[in-house]
Amino acid sequence: MKVGLYRTGWPPAQRGATLVEVLVAILILTFGLLGVAGLIANSLRAANDTGNYVMASTMARELAEKMRANRQVAQATVNNPYLVDTSQTAIAAAAANCVASGSVCNANALGSWDMWDWWTRLT
Repeated sequence: MKVGLYRTGWPPAQRGATLVEVLVAILILTFGLLGVAGLIANSLRAANDTGNYVMASTMARELAEKMRANRQVAQATVNNPYLVDTSQTAIAAAAANCVASGSVCNANALGSWDMWDWWTRLT
């Protein structure tokens, strides 16, 4: 009786075992790659949210600086252009362009211009 090598090189019980191992490895690798793709998608979403938060804080800081610069109008309780009804989708246009060269504006007109300019960039 010959003991040793078979014609295929593998004992009969081992035939096809390598194929099953390869298929299981491919399945595990596929699940791993799907997990990595999910992590990438989540990180892209988080990066987008972070950009939105940065933009919102920049816009809020800018408005606070404009109000600090125009303190007389910002502290007024009547006819304060910095107090806006946020349920409106638009804000009334400013009467004068206070940033054009040669323009003369009082504090109220500057406040109206500041709010109109800020609101139009916000929306």
